[in-house]
Amino acid sequence: MKKALKGTWFFAFALLLNGTWSMEAQAIDCEQVRAALDIGSGTTKMVVARVDFCENHVLEILAPVPGFKLERQVEYQKNIVTMPGGRKFFSDEVIAQGLAAILELKTVALIHGAEAFSAVATSAFRSVGLTQALALLERIREETGFRAVVISQDQEARLGFLAAAINAGLPQENLVVWDIGGGSMQISYWNPTTPGSVAGYRGNFANEAMQRFIIETLQGKDYPETKSPNPMLRPDTMIDQPNDLSRAIRDAEKAASQEVPAGLRDKLRAPTTQVIGIGGVHFNSNCEFLRRFSSDGCEFTRQELLDQAYRYAHLTDQELFMEGLSASLAFAKGRVSGAALTLGFMNALGIDRVRAIKVDMGDGILIDQEFWARPEEQAREAALAVTPQISRQRSFSR
Repeated sequence: MKKALKGTWFFAFALLLNGTWSMEAQAIDCEQVRAALDIGSGTTKMVVARVDFCENHVLEILAPVPGFKLERQVEYQKNIVTMPGGRKFFSDEVIAQGLAAILELKTVALIHGAEAFSAVATSAFRSVGLTQALALLERIREETGFRAVVISQDQEARLGFLAAAINAGLPQENLVVWDIGGGSMQISYWNPTTPGSVAGYRGNFANEAMQRFIIETLQGKDYPETKSPNPMLRPDTMIDQPNDLSRAIRDAEKAASQEVPAGLRDKLRAPTTQVIGIGGVHFNSNCEFLRRFSSDGCEFTRQELLDQAYRYAHLTDQELFMEGLSASLAFAKGRVSGAALTLGFMNALGIDRVRAIKVDMGDGILIDQEFWARPEEQAREAALAVTPQISRQRSFSR
């Protein structure tokens, strides 16, 4: 009898041990270190994280560390060349710069143990000819070993909204997520009539378009040859009189008044609605310009941003950088124009307060299975990703 009990006990213990081991093995099998790249119109950004892809949630962000950025400035939108007949191409220079940035970020990802890569391209890639966009995506695949795809503006809006909802910790039905990038803008809310989708505003009047308007229309200069719209005002400008800053704000206000749909306006008027700002203009530009940048983001009112814009619109890029209003000299050119763009839409839509948080397209990509290959494909791509590629220096035919 004792032997039987002993055998039963041993068998039960073995089952328990085996079950525990199986659960642990299953948990490990569901984990993967992923690198997600957002090839934006003016900046290429990356996030590296350990992900549970069975439950679709991020377990740990490995890079960038809190308070730091993992991005490279690559101005695809500004370097679109329009040929006779209207065909549009990226310049060879920005293609080379973009590939170098992606390869550099890939190296960083591998240092953090990245096992799988995914990259999405947004507005600028939607603006050029389909043939060249596909050719450049293929070249990225050849030189990096991983795939990049162009996503629609609706996909961009959905990814941003879902990532913001997770990071903000707020009910989806109470959110309006406002994403301003270099080449496009999305203001989105959860669509109650179509599960899993978002509705709202989709437009191309973003920071690059605002800078072009200031340089070409207000300042009368050649946009491709002008590095920055700053300074926008002279130190002796009378702020109660029409000036380039007030005209820029009014132009953004006009665009919002004409283009934002009624459904979004109604959502913004609801007393429970909270506006969450994401993307480079909100989290980086506006928070830095207000000297409130932190890993947790920042919050600002319309009046605070307006006061700051008039206080510093007479500064050059170098002076903005030296005053601590931009973390880098390269991005200083977008600080005042980004504030003007934001203020115009806040005025038109009656938005008094924005909470800006650190959410990029990559945060949404990490947990969306649509952007990740099947296991056997990932193994093949991973082998390619760690193999140095011979750079193919070539131009795209026009």
